[in-house]
Amino acid sequence: MAIRNRVRSGTHLRLRGRVWWYRRDVPKDARNLFGCTAVWKSLDTSDENEAKRLEKAEDVKFERRLGEARDSADPEKRRSHAVAAFIEGVPAGSIRVLDIQRGGAGIVGYIASDAVHEEDQHAVGDGIKLMLQERFAQQSKVSELLQEIAAIMPGLSQDAWERCQRDMLSIARHYTSPTPGTTPTVVAPEICFWGLIFDTWESEMKPASKTVYSWKRIVRKLVAHLARDPNLTVEQAMAWNAAAITEKALIEWKNSVVHSIGPTTIKNHLTIFRTMYNYASDNKLLPRSVAEGVKQVKHKAKKRPGTRQLGYTDDDARAILTSARQQHDPVLRWAPWLAATLGTRIDEICGAMVADIEVDHDDIAWFNVRLDYRDTDPNQAPEIKSENAERKLPIHRALWQGENFAGYVAGLGKDSPLFAALKADSFGRRGGNGSKRVQRWVRNKIGITDKRKGPSHAWRHRFRSIVRNPKYGISEDVADYMAGHGGDGGEGRHYGEYRDAMIVAISRLPPPLPPYSAK
Repeated sequence: MAIRNRVRSGTHLRLRGRVWWYRRDVPKDARNLFGCTAVWKSLDTSDENEAKRLEKAEDVKFERRLGEARDSADPEKRRSHAVAAFIEGVPAGSIRVLDIQRGGAGIVGYIASDAVHEEDQHAVGDGIKLMLQERFAQQSKVSELLQEIAAIMPGLSQDAWERCQRDMLSIARHYTSPTPGTTPTVVAPEICFWGLIFDTWESEMKPASKTVYSWKRIVRKLVAHLARDPNLTVEQAMAWNAAAITEKALIEWKNSVVHSIGPTTIKNHLTIFRTMYNYASDNKLLPRSVAEGVKQVKHKAKKRPGTRQLGYTDDDARAILTSARQQHDPVLRWAPWLAATLGTRIDEICGAMVADIEVDHDDIAWFNVRLDYRDTDPNQAPEIKSENAERKLPIHRALWQGENFAGYVAGLGKDSPLFAALKADSFGRRGGNGSKRVQRWVRNKIGITDKRKGPSHAWRHRFRSIVRNPKYGISEDVADYMAGHGGDGGEGRHYGEYRDAMIVAISRLPPPLPPYSAK
């Protein structure tokens, strides 16, 4: 529709059809913040005089918005406005010490809202904390005055006494109900957001992205329970005051889930909480007393009989590896054989590159678990499970030559992933999708449905059973190295190389088919 201008000098009115519109050009320095070059708003009137009246109100709104936009570009002004807005928006008696200590109302809810920029939350929290401390100090003075009143007015009735308390504490803009004749003790709580703890921990410790993802969701479960909000998001949980979670609150959570999740899961969750609180305490993000309180909460994770993970039997191995020979999908063809002969994790197999397969001067083929060549999402750093997971394993001749894995590798590009058709997951890793593919095949096609046998992980249990057999003479430190486990042998285990020991060990192990037998 064409726009006809009927603009008098000094006005911001435009007529579209029969309806008047308000139009203002946005100054260049505020356009990014407004998200436009001009503001248009229908005034919903065809009367010019009414439009002029409405124009004045819109001018006021525009100027206020422009000022806020410019202030938002200045971090100091932005933060001071946020603190001022919080102070002005708090009615008498609305902030209670208990609410703040729980972390669920008042300050945390405000700081987590859209009113505060994410990068300002910590600074705004400090500003509000200072304001609260001032109010609590004021409350303390009021309480002292109440005690003086009680001393000089011993005949004051109970009702009059309580009314006096309420009125005077309302003056301090913080309501509590102290017992007559006592002085209430009010301590300003420490403030430390979960998001700050995770950001600091992640920056220093460089954990796997999947670990960060899962740990944040475990913290969300705890916060959602304490907030009595099952729909609480991870982002909201990260804006929660971690310093407000007490030993008592954590025990309450533990007792609430003891019948819904397994004991090992509860123990693992508590370990994660202790890890994060200890880190936060060590880095002065929250008081040591808070971490010590969390540390006291424990759960005895007694495993139920009949739940321990098992390895594949000879019959299982025969069924899987025989069927794998017939598969056209490279993941199903080679991942089971690699797991069976190397004892490697599914992510180590599916995340490998062709460059990780090497043949040395002695014509021995090696499978490297390392980060050097891993192909990942450019936004994700390459990852392996741990420092112990980095290792170099000789490939069994039954796989390299007998199954012609050498031929498969030779047919791939030197810079290619070992399984190029396997898509990476949201963490930039192929292991998750590879594990799902193997799991569906083992469960649905091979017919191994025992939940105690993980479709990929059961190979690691079987491999440790084989190398543990004394007739092969493989020492425990070599077995730990092959599996990527740390072991308890001290720092000496990490010195030197395992090349020759590995060559001897792999030469002693039987080929997967015919199957290994403990007899």
